[in-house]
Amino acid sequence: MQLQFSQIDNIMVVEFPANVVYGNAEQIKNQLFALIDNGHANLSLLLDSVEYIDSSGLAVLVSVYKRAKTLGGKVCLIAPSENAMLLIELTRMNEIFNIYGDTQIAVEHMTAA
Repeated sequence: MQLQFSQIDNIMVVEFPANVVYGNAEQIKNQLFALIDNGHANLSLLLDSVEYIDSSGLAVLVSVYKRAKTLGGKVCLIAPSENAMLLIELTRMNEIFNIYGDTQIAVEHMTAA
């Protein structure tokens, strides 16, 4: 499974798949770590298509956040689906991540900061 990437300014926008679960979490994490390690430490993670995310998927978000931060980067979430947002709020990850309604707003905030 290959993630979809696009770059706007110095921000890499990553479109997540419909399911972020144990079966694909490691592959997603590895792809994101490769991006970060190759100089793309500013990531906007587009979660509008996520229908289901489990604890493995949440662990990916946290791991990516930590890896990017150690390299001076930033990670935000864009338009989490209702299911994704419920779990993000339940686990209080909304206190860690900046969450934006759309890609343009996310990129504007990330490039301004």
